[in-house]
Amino acid sequence: RILALPEWSFELVLGVWHRLLQRRSALVLEHWLEAFSLPLLTLKKQGHLASLNR
Repeated sequence: RILALPEWSFELVLGVWHRLLQRRSALVLEHWLEAFSLPLLTLKKQGHLASLNR
């Protein structure tokens, strides 16, 4: 099964993740983002997620 998500959604997650890495004060949100973004990126690399821009 392939999920179609817009390309900007990955850029948004990575941008927020990068900002949080620079601010160590938001630890709870940081852990949530890590738990959310890493599986998404893994699925994308494996080809299970399709960009709407294709």
